[in-house]
Amino acid sequence: MSFSASLLQLSIIMSLIIFLFIYYMNNKKLLIKSREYSKRINEIENEMEIREYSITKEKTQFQFQIANEVRSPLVPLQFLIAKAEELSEESRKLLRQSIHRLQDISQLIIHNNQEKNEDFSLIGHTHEKHKVQLLSTLIQDIVSEKRILYRELLGVEIFAELGLSSYGLFAKIPLLEFKKVLSQLIDNSVDTISNNGSVKIRLSSSADNIFMFITNSGTYKATKAIPKIILSESNRLKTTNKGSALCHAKTVVESMGGKFEFRVQFGTGAAVKIILPKVSIPNWFASSLKIKPNSYVVIIDEDAYIHSLWQESFKNILSTDFNIQLIHFSQLKEVIAWSESAEYKKMEHKYFLSEFNFNDCSMSGIDFISMMPFTNNSFIVTNKYTEKNIIAICQKANIKIIPKDNLFFIPLEVLKPKDKPNAILINDDSLIKMVWHLTAIKQNKKIVIYKNLEKFLDNLEMYDHGTSLFIDIDYLNKNSGNKKVLQIYNLGFKQIYLITGQNPSLFIPAKWVNAIVTNEPPWLLKC
Repeated sequence: MSFSASLLQLSIIMSLIIFLFIYYMNNKKLLIKSREYSKRINEIENEMEIREYSITKEKTQFQFQIANEVRSPLVPLQFLIAKAEELSEESRKLLRQSIHRLQDISQLIIHNNQEKNEDFSLIGHTHEKHKVQLLSTLIQDIVSEKRILYRELLGVEIFAELGLSSYGLFAKIPLLEFKKVLSQLIDNSVDTISNNGSVKIRLSSSADNIFMFITNSGTYKATKAIPKIILSESNRLKTTNKGSALCHAKTVVESMGGKFEFRVQFGTGAAVKIILPKVSIPNWFASSLKIKPNSYVVIIDEDAYIHSLWQESFKNILSTDFNIQLIHFSQLKEVIAWSESAEYKKMEHKYFLSEFNFNDCSMSGIDFISMMPFTNNSFIVTNKYTEKNIIAICQKANIKIIPKDNLFFIPLEVLKPKDKPNAILINDDSLIKMVWHLTAIKQNKKIVIYKNLEKFLDNLEMYDHGTSLFIDIDYLNKNSGNKKVLQIYNLGFKQIYLITGQNPSLFIPAKWVNAIVTNEPPWLLKC
């Protein structure tokens, strides 16, 4: 090969290398640019998602706020309409329909912002886990949904008659399945109303059971056999949609340990009666408000309707001689400032009834109550009690919840002052008991005498925790007496003295004992 040929080949190879190098560098620049563009696109998409999420969250929160604000004035209106006997039936019906419409608007807003994973087909929830549920809330939600569904039937009224008798009724149910049952029963009732009529749901209870009644003013046609058939579970009933729904309802209710009854009164309508076992009230729910005399009850809520509602609820108590005063605030900062005033210290007891969230305030009602020394006397009043995270927060803080849309029906009780004698003697020595009794009469002292710890434990709820207890030291070595005295201390009795016929200095008192003293009554001792 000639030199010129070799040079030509070398030139070609070098040109190819240079070309590949330039191609590689250009591709590398393009790749870097592509990655930069891709990264920027991802950043823009993320920013858009964050903005969209923020807007959606703000919109949802705003909608929930509107829904809750709409619901707040409905409770007193419902109560007042029940008491408005001077109104004609037509006026009461018109007012009730207006209230129901507001309820439905509120329910629709909340419903549209919740994930719907419910299936109301006849099959699908047979293995659903049973959970403890507040029935009044469940009924209100179903009734609102049905009023929206049948809003075009102007002559049909669907409502829940809830009140004092329905407050705090819990049952262990398969939630979705039971909702389906109520939904179908209401549908059946509406179907029987030809022109004008009503469907009513009512709750009541006994010591062990909850009674739910679904009645209508329609007329069932060709259903003479239904009461008899449903009791015998005849297959003939299952040939109709109504029969299938009724049999399904009966099966579901009985699976919960309940009973299902169906009756028809021809010409006047039909009635369903569901009997469910009552379960214990969950520890997060406030079953009642028990207020001690000489107390402040502090209402903290941004909604003026709630303040007026509490004022109406406490009306009868405030007119008594118990010296209970309602104090109203709309913002937590106002309460904090008031808690540092001289007025705050005037009352012996304080109770706080606070909303959960406040606008323009980072502190929640839970945060405020947790920083106060009256946690056991404080409650959160909110419509968000169906949210699991709210319940979990309140349970962790040991604070009970009062449903805002049921607060007018919560039982109120003023606790009678507990007995506080000058001393309680726990001793079985007849001579010692006689000495204490006779000297107490002479010195005008009030004493109570128990012969053993068990008798006192059976009655300790009768006495103020500040009462002085004088316990025979020998009881500590009898029948787990030491544990029983410690139990009395843990229940709130801090003025505990052990008495002995020996020299008290021979004994070393436990940390939960104030002192070890002689058998002599304290009012005879020289100061």
